[in-house]
Amino acid sequence: PRFGYQFTDAERIVAYLYDHSSRFALPAELALRCGLREDEIAGLRGQDVDIENGILHVTGKGGKCRVVPLPANIGEKLNPSAQYQFTPSSAWRSAFRQTITRACKALDIEVTGVHRLRANYAQEIYLQLRQQGVDDHGARQEISRLLGHNRLDVTYHYVPNGYGDTLPVHKQTGEDNQL
Repeated sequence: PRFGYQFTDAERIVAYLYDHSSRFALPAELALRCGLREDEIAGLRGQDVDIENGILHVTGKGGKCRVVPLPANIGEKLNPSAQYQFTPSSAWRSAFRQTITRACKALDIEVTGVHRLRANYAQEIYLQLRQQGVDDHGARQEISRLLGHNRLDVTYHYVPNGYGDTLPVHKQTGEDNQL
């Protein structure tokens, strides 16, 4: 399973990176607030950023394209005129992973991984949809679409069966994700 961090820990990781002026703060925030994969963040092009409409055009695994909501406070930090927002290289991705690991160690968070931030996104969106009255199946379909998955069963790796039945909804800081 790719379950996320405790929600407050995910927030602490991103805050820690911003507090330490890390070049990986914004990429971590993209994973947490937009559900992007490491490779999708590294390869995000300026032309993929649509600040006016609040969306990202993401090219995921297998070249599959999808559209995800872009919170305004994150859009303000991106540069649509840049060829790439970050650096599409294995060295950049490795440094990103290492930075997340170091932040977790500094914050005494035992589990680590960029992909866990993506799982937090899936869990947060699931809770928002359920709170809006969307049934479990409908919420999982939307999560599957937003994450770029072809199969609904993959959502159970991010959002376990019964998730949210007893958990309070955690409001994300900053702009709300718009579905």
